[in-house]
Amino acid sequence: MCRHLDGDPQNNRVENLRWGTPRENYDDRRRHGNDPVGERHSMARLTERAVRAIRTSDMTNAELAARYRVSPSTVSMARRRRSWRHMP
Repeated sequence: MCRHLDGDPQNNRVENLRWGTPRENYDDRRRHGNDPVGERHSMARLTERAVRAIRTSDMTNAELAARYRVSPSTVSMARRRRSWRHMP
């Protein structure tokens, strides 16, 4: 797999390209901030602010789900850090 060392997929200069494993390419995306996590993910239904509020709330999952217009399982996953793991 071809890696872009500076994180810019438009920069195809030879000195910016290296062969690597899928894992190395993934690590590069994370290091350069190009990995779609959290609000940048195209399927995200919550914001980081909402996740913080969910994690500190005393409301039930069903109540929070209704408030944020998501499923109770989405709330549960955020609370248990099964999703939004990149947030402290």
